[in-house]
Amino acid sequence: MLRWNNPTLGSVSPERFIPIAEESGLIAPLTEWVLHRACAQNAAWQAAGLPKVCIAVNVSMTLIGPTDLKRTIQSALENAALEARWLQLELVETALAEPHAAGSVEELRSLGVSIAVDDFGTGYSSLSYLGNLPVDTLKIAQAFTTNLYRDPPQGNAVALLEAIIGVTKSLKLHVTAEGVETTRQLERLRELGCDTIQGYLYAAPAPAHVAANWLALGRLEPEALDATTPRLIA
Repeated sequence: MLRWNNPTLGSVSPERFIPIAEESGLIAPLTEWVLHRACAQNAAWQAAGLPKVCIAVNVSMTLIGPTDLKRTIQSALENAALEARWLQLELVETALAEPHAAGSVEELRSLGVSIAVDDFGTGYSSLSYLGNLPVDTLKIAQAFTTNLYRDPPQGNAVALLEAIIGVTKSLKLHVTAEGVETTRQLERLRELGCDTIQGYLYAAPAPAHVAANWLALGRLEPEALDATTPRLIA
């Protein structure tokens, strides 16, 4: 998810500027810029000898259109000389529920990139359509993770997560939980079979040079995190 560090306004959250970009018609050029920057940055990390990782970019297939988006992605990959397998596109589930979504996603996937369903559970959630879509990863929305171990407990949070993860794994998809902030959440998600996590437990949003340090030094140690400086261990 894109972050904007403005010299006057400071750190501006995507919740503030993305809707403005969508309403003003600037989302297409903004997405193009982000894709080119992301591919170029990943290629630079690889050229520097850092571990190869897949970089994920949020895109709007509904607002841009699959044909234009495919052209932009192809251009970004070629300009950066980056292999397509090192780029993942994150699409919101509402866009994937559209009647012609499967064909549109397949068109993008034909480039060799991977596809993730982002924020699953925030829209018209239905696991039924996943079996008909050429996607690789399902990202469970933060709301499901947050409900784990709330006081008082939030309904059937664990049962819902277990069902989502179970069906996702049966479809041979990779599953990621968003918004993980505690080791207790991490341990429970691991028990439920979640593949990867995303959240402040490991790191807050950070600039490229900080991410490069993480890649160079190894993995984050959750127990050593504080509010300002995540500690890295080899």
